[in-house]
Amino acid sequence: MTFGQLLGSNDPKQMNQLKGFAFDCLLEFLDSKFGRYSDSGFRTHTKLPSSMTKGILIADIIDEVKEWTKFVSLIPDELTGWDMSNSLGKCTNLEIEEYKCGTEVARHILEELVDEVVLDLYSSC
Repeated sequence: MTFGQLLGSNDPKQMNQLKGFAFDCLLEFLDSKFGRYSDSGFRTHTKLPSSMTKGILIADIIDEVKEWTKFVSLIPDELTGWDMSNSLGKCTNLEIEEYKCGTEVARHILEELVDEVVLDLYSSC
């Protein structure tokens, strides 16, 4: 089955637009699924799927595309409501933000301690 048959269109201009849209959706899915691994952190490497293969990734993408088909008949308000109640729309996984805030606080504390030591050393001379 070709991409055009899957979407029910054979118009080349429309096909290019649909391919671009499908590609954007695919990138969004991959970013939402694996983006947290690329934001570097001390626990990141321990959460990477150890047995991720091309076949598993393709199966995940196919499952996601099947999920997208249920959005076809939704109006924008319903779609927004679903998105906000979806696990990706909720603000429940804050490990990355916790790590970033923690490192920022630690950096500020270290700067203050270094400044204090330098001041003490300078004043004792």
